[in-house]
Amino acid sequence: ELKLATGRGVPEIRGLLVALSSAIEHLLSCAQMKACENEAQQRRVEEEREGMSARLSGLETLQRSFDELVEREERVQRAQKEYEEQQKEIEKLEDYITRFGAKASHAASAQSKKKALDRIERVELPSEISPTSGRPKFSFPRPPVCETAMLSLSKATFGWNNEAIYKDMDIEIEKGMRMCILGPNGCGKSTLLSALSGRLNLMSGTRKVSEQLDMGLFTQDLAQELPLDREALAVVLEHAQRKDPNIISERARAVMGALGLTGSKALQKIGTMSGGEKARVA
Repeated sequence: ELKLATGRGVPEIRGLLVALSSAIEHLLSCAQMKACENEAQQRRVEEEREGMSARLSGLETLQRSFDELVEREERVQRAQKEYEEQQKEIEKLEDYITRFGAKASHAASAQSKKKALDRIERVELPSEISPTSGRPKFSFPRPPVCETAMLSLSKATFGWNNEAIYKDMDIEIEKGMRMCILGPNGCGKSTLLSALSGRLNLMSGTRKVSEQLDMGLFTQDLAQELPLDREALAVVLEHAQRKDPNIISERARAVMGALGLTGSKALQKIGTMSGGEKARVA
């Protein structure tokens, strides 16, 4: 039928059929390749879509975290403001009690102020937001009410090995004062602090300390005085319980953790610690 229809011979028709078959196979191959390309492209599209979805989810999580952080910071700032305002009120009452409590003409008024002071519900100092800084956090308890004159040296002469470094010195430290002693190495800064703290006896003169003063001292070589063969937690707990026998191990570990001595660090022997870690224990 092909021969009659085309007017061609069998060899020619066979050649046409072979060519047609090859063309069809080529078309099928191209179609198959195109399908594979479409499938790969589809996979890439799906992967990109999944990637975009993951990034979008991450951005939403970041936005929520940021909003929570801002909200927390605002709460802390409000609490900080409330704390500072209350501290001003407390200081005002304490100053009045200190100045007029011993005077008969103001005794009733001072007693009334003291009752008002006792009724105040203390606001806790809010924690500083520093989620990634890892910096130590300090929170000191409020000191007891005391008189204005805290510590003084009068006509004081003192030094080392019977050699006076300071002669006839007068200095008075009052409540609320913050002092910084500056000077070159060897000029006697540590000697002055030793005399003020009472660790160095005066050669002459007088040292007067308020009865309500509870002094703390951190010297430059304090870490060197620690027992190197003992665990850090045991040493910290022992010293803390001298001030307050109710302090327990968990409280001591929490404070050490706030200073960066977390986990097993608190249980290390002091002799195995670095200089900075020893200073934190001290």
